[in-house]
Amino acid sequence: MAGNPGQPPIQDGAGFHPIWFQPRNQDAVREELREFREEQIRAERRRADRLRHQHEMHRRARKHRLRASELRHRVYNVEKIFADRLGTVNTLIDVSHLL
Repeated sequence: MAGNPGQPPIQDGAGFHPIWFQPRNQDAVREELREFREEQIRAERRRADRLRHQHEMHRRARKHRLRASELRHRVYNVEKIFADRLGTVNTLIDVSHLL
């Protein structure tokens, strides 16, 4: 290695892999792998829950927009009926407080 003059240089393709030089217990490796998989599953579930929640909020907002539009249309129709009965076409009565 260039930084250590006392060490011989590592040759490419010499079968060197840094993880092999770490003495590890296979049970510990399996436990880490299990924990990693569980965390991946939890993360995927959190993501699915977040997307489900966003979808539900979008549907709910759309439903509210449609309902508000429908109510505005009803108010307009009621105002139009009152205006027609009073014989004044251009004068609309505000009945939105009755809803």
